[in-house]
Amino acid sequence: MSKYLEIPNSALTPMCLRKEADAYMLEELRKYLVDFHDNPDGSSKGKEAELIQMLMNASGQRLRMYGTAREYVENLKIFRNFSSSHIYFNTDVDSYQTNPIMYHSTKNKEYIMKSDLFPILQNITIRNSPDFTFEFISLIAYFLKTQEEKLNGKLEFVRFDAKILEEIEKEYKLEYRKSRLDAKNTEKLMGEMSRMNFTQWINKIKSLAPNIWKNEWREQRLRNTLGSSLNTLPTPTRFMFVSALYLAVHPAFKALQKIIDKRSKLFSVGLNNNNRNPPTVRVFEDGNLKFMMKSELFGAISMESEDENDVFHTIDMKEVLQKYGKSNIEFLRHPIRRTKHRAVPIRGPGSVESSNDFFILAVDALFEFLKDIIIGAKIFQNDDFSRFSEVFKDLEQFFMPELTEPYFIRIRAIEKMKEMMMKITENDMETSEKDVRNVNSDGFSVENLKDELKFLGLTKTFPEIEEFSENVFSKMKKLKKGRVLTTSDMYDAVEMCQINCVMKRVPNLQKVLHNQKGCSRIPGLHCEGCKTSDLQKSIKNLKISETSECLICCNEINSKDTSMKCPLCKKRFHSNCALNWLKEHKQCPTCNGNLQEIIIDS
Repeated sequence: MSKYLEIPNSALTPMCLRKEADAYMLEELRKYLVDFHDNPDGSSKGKEAELIQMLMNASGQRLRMYGTAREYVENLKIFRNFSSSHIYFNTDVDSYQTNPIMYHSTKNKEYIMKSDLFPILQNITIRNSPDFTFEFISLIAYFLKTQEEKLNGKLEFVRFDAKILEEIEKEYKLEYRKSRLDAKNTEKLMGEMSRMNFTQWINKIKSLAPNIWKNEWREQRLRNTLGSSLNTLPTPTRFMFVSALYLAVHPAFKALQKIIDKRSKLFSVGLNNNNRNPPTVRVFEDGNLKFMMKSELFGAISMESEDENDVFHTIDMKEVLQKYGKSNIEFLRHPIRRTKHRAVPIRGPGSVESSNDFFILAVDALFEFLKDIIIGAKIFQNDDFSRFSEVFKDLEQFFMPELTEPYFIRIRAIEKMKEMMMKITENDMETSEKDVRNVNSDGFSVENLKDELKFLGLTKTFPEIEEFSENVFSKMKKLKKGRVLTTSDMYDAVEMCQINCVMKRVPNLQKVLHNQKGCSRIPGLHCEGCKTSDLQKSIKNLKISETSECLICCNEINSKDTSMKCPLCKKRFHSNCALNWLKEHKQCPTCNGNLQEIIIDS
């Protein structure tokens, strides 16, 4: 089924990749790339590392904390892959870039989010338009995104049926042929186009679907791309290019509109909940934890829930089954996914209209907030920590020390937290904060780490910070990817040493970390809430114990069974189940990651 789910290479653009790369990096680093516009030509497929390297060079090597260009790309491929990502990355004027996500229910049925059906229509259109141009792909995407907007950002799922997609493709081909202009009308159009100027050409194309131009940036993008293409052609032949574009787009719009109108239950808001189409609720899986957003669950079973703003509470899967049963609800597995530096955003249960409507777990929000102020703002260099004490107390509106169940925080709320911290320093005299220095080609030692902490002025703020360097350095050595520790590892080590000091000074923040199962992510942390080191190891290693569940057949995996593990989400499957799955799929059944590099463990 990859032919419907995989975005064609021709639709992948360097401009979108740039926006995704910007979203992944710290805010303070983006200012060094404001004037960078030298994106590679054509599709971004296969050029990802090239573009990231160009960004690294343009930043004056300030992106060193992310490792090599290839490492940045590896993390970005995970980070960008989530439903409605085009809303989060603000790529409204671009084609769909992210493969639709398959969701697997606890009953092993396949579901897809309604909004992900529109990228599939884009894929079908491109597959059946061999002579497409970039302008054609853009216009198709604008049309489909306008149709998607009619969903009003609602979170709705439908059963995934491969046969229906095959039928849709056949209908598209048929309707496209029926809607093409005949020879007489084609000749008439060519005559009209030959007498038009550039602005009239733009207006003629806009007339094919007037509703898609409410976003003024779309017209500007069309003007830019079409103008660039026409400038490469002799003036007398330019009208022919525009005519060909019109002749291709006109029947495509007609065919797509008929398909959408015919299958309103798939492409419109509202799906009657009955025995055939029960309500759906996402079950988030993080290690051994399974939980769901309360507001999403209550909405599915027609119960009122308290309005939530920046914090969304959860309820454990076992509690849900005990209270409400599962006969009338389809539970969809949704793994929590993380890269080295960021957690993958999750769209909220309500309407999604902007990047403000995405969430991550509180434990991930805590780490991202700390990275922002430690590595991004560098607020602890040569400073008095005590003046931040009151702010950390105020942050308990987000980081709740008494809450033991997992909960979600709106990603944009992290910016609010950072602003609260920065207000303390806004009247300070301007100082030149220091960057972590480059590591030598033979790596660095624990003594080098201690020297770096002194160089950055952190021993003034945290006199005890060197005490954590041994444990942190040991962890860095175990996790290193290459032969030696790199500058990227030094950034991580400096960050972890500071986090240890912060946790020591803010007990309630350490309590949040413990209750949200994040202690093991900080090497050297002496957590009062962790009873034994064995508990830390069990959380840290996330290895299969006596039993686990295969997410393909939904049966247990015994410790003696041969199993396979997804390299991205670390979920395991029976070997036979995984091999059979791979015959028809390329993606992991839980995280949609590439399973071609699956690891076999016996």
